[in-house]
Amino acid sequence: MAAPRQFGFIDALRGYAILAVVATHVQLLTPDLPFVVKRWADFGAYGVPLFFVVSAATLSSSWEARADGAAAFYIRRLFRIAPMFWLAIAYYLLLPWPWRAFWSPHGVDWATVALTAVFLHGWSPESLNVVPGGWSIATEWGFYLLFPFLVGALRSFWSALGASLAMLATMTLSAPAVGGWLAALFPQTPPVLVAWFQTFWLPGNLYIFLAGMACWRATKAFETPRWVAELEVAAAVLVAVVYPLLWDQPLKYAPAPCFAFALLVHGLASGGGRYLVFGATRRLGTLSFSVYLIHFAIITALIGAHPSLPGAHGLDYALFYALVLGASYLIAEVTYRTVERPMIRLGGQLAARVAAMSAPRRAHETTAEEAAQPPR
Repeated sequence: MAAPRQFGFIDALRGYAILAVVATHVQLLTPDLPFVVKRWADFGAYGVPLFFVVSAATLSSSWEARADGAAAFYIRRLFRIAPMFWLAIAYYLLLPWPWRAFWSPHGVDWATVALTAVFLHGWSPESLNVVPGGWSIATEWGFYLLFPFLVGALRSFWSALGASLAMLATMTLSAPAVGGWLAALFPQTPPVLVAWFQTFWLPGNLYIFLAGMACWRATKAFETPRWVAELEVAAAVLVAVVYPLLWDQPLKYAPAPCFAFALLVHGLASGGGRYLVFGATRRLGTLSFSVYLIHFAIITALIGAHPSLPGAHGLDYALFYALVLGASYLIAEVTYRTVERPMIRLGGQLAARVAAMSAPRRAHETTAEEAAQPPR
């Protein structure tokens, strides 16, 4: 079993993703912004699809390098995600955030908390946000559950890309029917929450993960000249800059930016865009999970300290953005060192033990398969 290679651009992309996510949520402090600032801040919501693409590409690389089976994979994922997320559940239950009444209009009961603790909250529209932003954790975990099967079935770039496009087409064409079915399934839930649920749940985002798998397969399948990689990165960055000025943020993630993120990952993996990768973005990416969970608490604290919010001033937005990001970063340095990193290490040790125990069985199965092959 080989240790997976560490890619600096992966951490940098996570850094940019969390910068974008914080940018969109800081609007809760300055809801009335100038047009350009407002459009780019809204587009910050696409930091979550960027996380999804990067996650799929990283897991594909790690799976190939480790080759230690599904059980070890699930153990590592559990210890990577659960400890900080469980702490966040406890924190936000004790100190509720201001918009919980919107996302859970009938209140939060212990069944909802239990669903959240086992990452199944992404299958109920009123269970999405016990932890603010927690819907993305449920969606990500759903992808983890499918990943060992997907990575075995989608072994080429073309199969992964085809699956992504097929999933996108299926969910787009079936959206009206699925929306009606969900409304009937959850009749007591406000329609706006059902609509958001249709955007947030795994089926609506699976094509994004599959695009991330496709871009990683492409790095293995094709030799990409450096100049092509640079063009890919430049095109993806151009989409991120221009797209929000041309189209308002819809209720669902638009495919164009999501596929642009896959192009960005492929371009960086192929040697382009090194100007995007440096120490600060890499460190922020390393801490991005903690920052994601913490920054809502900072926003809530600032709302409590400053209930009369400023108006349409970009300078106010910039100030609050710096405060939220800076405070979240400092706390994340502590939680990463005391919670995340020790638990990641422990999960890796347990996964290695499980993999070692199952290695003889896998070796026996491989030998049996080889013996069953006809002579050549």
